[in-house]
Amino acid sequence: MGNKKLTYILVGLLSFINSWQIVFGSSTITQIIYLAFLSCYLITIFSMKYYHFNLVKVTLFLILIIVVFVTNGFSTLNLITSAILIITSFNLDKKQLIRALIAPRFFLFTITILLAFIGLIPNNVIYRETANHIILNYRFSLGFNHPNTLFWFIFPAYMGYLYLKERKIKLCEIIIHIIVFSILFYYTDCRTGYFIILIAQVLVLFYKYFPKITSKILSSKFLRFSIIVFAIISIIVPIAMDNGLSGSIIDELDSILSYRLSLSAASINKFGYSLLGMNITYEHVIDNLYIYIFQSFGVLFTGVYIISSYFFIKRLQSVDKFLVFFIILFALYSCFEKVYFNVLNNFTLLFYSLFFLKKCKSTYSYSLYIKNSGAIL
Repeated sequence: MGNKKLTYILVGLLSFINSWQIVFGSSTITQIIYLAFLSCYLITIFSMKYYHFNLVKVTLFLILIIVVFVTNGFSTLNLITSAILIITSFNLDKKQLIRALIAPRFFLFTITILLAFIGLIPNNVIYRETANHIILNYRFSLGFNHPNTLFWFIFPAYMGYLYLKERKIKLCEIIIHIIVFSILFYYTDCRTGYFIILIAQVLVLFYKYFPKITSKILSSKFLRFSIIVFAIISIIVPIAMDNGLSGSIIDELDSILSYRLSLSAASINKFGYSLLGMNITYEHVIDNLYIYIFQSFGVLFTGVYIISSYFFIKRLQSVDKFLVFFIILFALYSCFEKVYFNVLNNFTLLFYSLFFLKKCKSTYSYSLYIKNSGAIL
């Protein structure tokens, strides 16, 4: 078995353990297995030849990760894994890596729902209610710990599938997918996940039948600011609410967002924020990635991340416009969930390795890096 093939298998095993912990919970055993697979991956990858990368950028990136690790400890294991995969994926086939990441998740997703329907694992039932405690509807988790978890769990795998299919996907296939996700929405009432997936399905079809128009839209300079805008709004509004911002519009928006704004404002009020971050034990759920990294990883890390996103999207617009579409969808979903700052949950982060390559002579070389095996010719 070649080293590359073994590498993809190890990435798949890391993805499987990560997905298993999401569904069935983390334990000492799963953490040990996870670290063992990660160690094997490092041993395998360092036995392979590397293409030239920018040592200064890699060093600065690692220093930033180490600072976050010092302030947060082993709670940043997913971030460390992501850093390792990003830096070491130069000469690996990105599409093979994506397949390795999404296959275990599709498998566990199917098994979990089947086990829930036959009663072997809990099918948690919660309800959505008004401010006056009037029950609006019941929601079923279908084996996951929360109905929302079901959608954010399958979202990365499905986005990876759509990215790999690109324009080869068929209309009848999308229609079947819409029906399946509509059934899942009926049981879970997960509005965010369902509508973002629906947007993805519509836009993928639009790209299939109107590629020139879609490519022009995805080349827009405004899209480069998408993560910056999502992050600033996600951070500024809760800070403003903590400092007295209120009103009927804010209250209504907060209600629509299941009080995510109030919860973020309460977290800002209690823990504040700092330059280098802090290890926070949250007393309630913070369902916003940007607030999470702002408080936990610090102002410096958050600033570097959102500013780099501009240049990341700008570079990809010249070599893989279709990928830009998925980056923005993950960025949008991150306004409602905090789980997508992890390569194992967000395959688009893999392509940040472009930042660490030495400057290429042509756009064509970058295209080969993304589309094929990562080789720089």
